[in-house]
Amino acid sequence: MKRILVFFFGCANNDSGHYMWAPHWRRPNNPNACDNIARVLGDSPVKGRPQIDNGWLAPNGREGQAAYVCRNGWTGIQWRDNSVDNRSGSNASFWAKGEWTAAELLSAGFDSFPGLEERLRAPVTLVHHYDPEPPR
Repeated sequence: MKRILVFFFGCANNDSGHYMWAPHWRRPNNPNACDNIARVLGDSPVKGRPQIDNGWLAPNGREGQAAYVCRNGWTGIQWRDNSVDNRSGSNASFWAKGEWTAAELLSAGFDSFPGLEERLRAPVTLVHHYDPEPPR
């Protein structure tokens, strides 16, 4: 399988601030990566505005509930995540350039961010597909 460069938006271990991270918990070279991805994706299917923070995709349902999007050359999965930040709107997401299935993005994402999957209090479960997954 082709290697996927995955970015993570959310909380690093023991830090309740939500930031964009490059693999292995490094800061991305571009400090505006989060805003740049949001502009490429366009309006949120949920809130009608280009913003990754504050639950761009994920429903405010139960922890682990996730949504999938694949548009304008990017794929994203966002889920409700209260494993570090207990506020009601806390979320986390994986983003990768290209068209990827949910399974491909989740697998590459968890491989790229050691310790993340183990800290989650609920498994990531897709409940919304805002775009169809690419055929494989």
